[in-house]
Amino acid sequence: MTRTQRRPDLRIVLVSVLLGAVGIVPAACSSEEPQACPTENPPRGLAIAASDRSNSPRPSWPTELEEELSKLLSDVESGRSDLGVTLVRADGVPTIGCVRFYKPPKGTEQAKTYARERFRETVRHDVRELRAIEPEANTLAALGKAGAAAGPDGTVALIDSGLQTALPLDFRSDGLLDGDPDRIVSELVRMRALPDLSGRKVILANIGYTAPPQAALDEGQRGRLIELWQRIAEKSGAREVVTVMAPNTTASGTELPMVSQVPVPSSEGVSLGCDVTLPYQDKGDTGFVEGETAFRDENAARAALKKVADWLVGNPGTTATVTGSVAHYGDDDPNGLSLARAEQVRRVLRESGVEQNRVRTAGEGWGPFPSKTAAPDPVSDALNRRFVVALKC
Repeated sequence: MTRTQRRPDLRIVLVSVLLGAVGIVPAACSSEEPQACPTENPPRGLAIAASDRSNSPRPSWPTELEEELSKLLSDVESGRSDLGVTLVRADGVPTIGCVRFYKPPKGTEQAKTYARERFRETVRHDVRELRAIEPEANTLAALGKAGAAAGPDGTVALIDSGLQTALPLDFRSDGLLDGDPDRIVSELVRMRALPDLSGRKVILANIGYTAPPQAALDEGQRGRLIELWQRIAEKSGAREVVTVMAPNTTASGTELPMVSQVPVPSSEGVSLGCDVTLPYQDKGDTGFVEGETAFRDENAARAALKKVADWLVGNPGTTATVTGSVAHYGDDDPNGLSLARAEQVRRVLRESGVEQNRVRTAGEGWGPFPSKTAAPDPVSDALNRRFVVALKC
């Protein structure tokens, strides 16, 4: 008896040919899962330091990375076969968690479009699924490892809260979270602890956003932390620093290695001391009338600044520098409204007993978020409308 030979389903054959053309092995089920990540031979190009870790929101995918992926795919299709994407775990002992190379397909433009989008989704999936392995968080080391992988003309993305719990930048140390960013960076330079980011573009995302049980940062604390990582990247030689201001309030995953909690000073008070910067946001007691130098509540502003004045009076030889900044509307004039508001703060301090020559003033014009020249946006506006008091001994 002769058995009838089944003819292959033409649809399956066509799908297999298409997937083979774009370098993708078809999955056994209808929902394709990315293949397991290799970790050897990291390519130059794009390196992302992130990981789902305790006390930090699960990494979100910043839209700013889409342009970087597009450029990488275009460069590979133009013959740069050495380029790819490297993922680095931002945990206590950062390691390479995934390496992806893009293989340009041969065939129709439709096949190429499919391959590009498939690669994009694979990288997004890899970022979402990258989990911490080691306890604690060494963000500085993760940034350095990502910089080494990306290469001098590459792009480094850091997707992390920025609350490191490992030396030399352990934010559990007293006063570090409130410390002056310039002083902290100078100390890292002295210790030769900065990574090599020379020539790299650096994208900072999720900085200052935490997940329970880590206490949340207020706007001033988050702004100061963003400034610190901006300065770290700049001092490390980055050719460009892009800060993503979009908030991330998702929870971290479960069954992750422990990360120590960083003590966060109460937003109700101020932490006074040598080499401390105190950011005063617009919506607080010291907010100004829109477009003016008058406080919205003069009595509340005087009460808030009285604490600073009392500290200065009680610590002879100390000085304060008040720097004002405004949101990115109108002229970026350091001698305009931002300076006038800083002068108003000095007036209140002087009337509270501080000698005038112990308080310096400066205007920054537009504030630093997400960069000095960026267009206005609601999230950045709230951070840029402020003045900062820097105490020096």
